[in-house]
Amino acid sequence: FSLSSNDTVIIRSHGVSLKIEQALKDTGATVIDMTCPFVKKIHKLVDEHSKNGWQVVVLGQKEHPEIIGICGRCKSPIVLSGNESVEELSSLLSAFEKLCIVEQTTFSVEIYEKFLKKVSKCAFKTIAIFNTICYTTVGRQKEAVELAKTCDKVLVIGSKNSSNTSKLFALAKSVNNETYSISSLDE
Repeated sequence: FSLSSNDTVIIRSHGVSLKIEQALKDTGATVIDMTCPFVKKIHKLVDEHSKNGWQVVVLGQKEHPEIIGICGRCKSPIVLSGNESVEELSSLLSAFEKLCIVEQTTFSVEIYEKFLKKVSKCAFKTIAIFNTICYTTVGRQKEAVELAKTCDKVLVIGSKNSSNTSKLFALAKSVNNETYSISSLDE
């Protein structure tokens, strides 16, 4: 980074890898860490478990900034979508003695619950599963479904790139075909 002590950098809510965080601090710039507390909790969990020999498994979208930051906090993480079959999970993860599983804070509750059922059918030695889905996200997802059931039309307003917006749109659309994603005044 070409920053100086006169510069200020804000780390957004998704967080960053430990390597990037340290590189920013090393520039001498003022670093304001706005990482969401829920994401920081995940960082702490994966760092601690990774250092103690656990294989970290992260459920989420591999290219999402939050997942990239989480993976940059532990050794050789495995990122899964949650849609893997029992056979795939057994094949991918059976070589590890201890598994630590965390999720992207905006991960689908429905996929998470299905994933847990699949994991319970696998014969792992030691497994620690941390439900790291943000409770605010869970509430929003439930509310979107309930509103979509009772409304004639649903407008989900937010960036088309946003994981939160995409999930809310998909959930509302699943119960109300008159659901639209809006990201600009023109739309």
